[in-house]
Amino acid sequence: MPQLLIFIFIARAIPNLRLSYPPLHDPYYHYVCTLNVLRYKTLKPVLGWWYSRVNTQLHWPDMHLLTTALGHITDIDIMKLFRFQESVMGMIFFFAVFILAKTVTNSDRIAMLSALFASISYIIIFYQSEYHSQGSAIVLLILLLYTFIKSRSRLVNNIYS
Repeated sequence: MPQLLIFIFIARAIPNLRLSYPPLHDPYYHYVCTLNVLRYKTLKPVLGWWYSRVNTQLHWPDMHLLTTALGHITDIDIMKLFRFQESVMGMIFFFAVFILAKTVTNSDRIAMLSALFASISYIIIFYQSEYHSQGSAIVLLILLLYTFIKSRSRLVNNIYS
């Protein structure tokens, strides 16, 4: 499994390993929002002069708050965290899909194949190779599905026991 995690990380990190800064412009909009939270410690759009849609994007600040918290906890340079956070999120996505598939199928082999197929999907790689909130949202969705299925199975077990 460690080899798969390295493969998943590298598949997402290739643009950031080759270049000093992310190649496309979308992540920079999110970066401005993260800097807004990090520097000014607020969800108010202080950096609205820099990027006019900061106000709109800070209505859903989960990824920006996560980056800010990780930056404070780990003391990692914010640009390095900005470049590689979503690649690490891809590894978490692999684990989340594995756990969900294992819960549903009760088979390690099917769970491993499910996690691998889900992790190498081109759309998943796209959203987890750049700093996009969709990459984090997909992980959150899988974890919510897992929680829902686990809670339903406990409910059924309690009814029939």
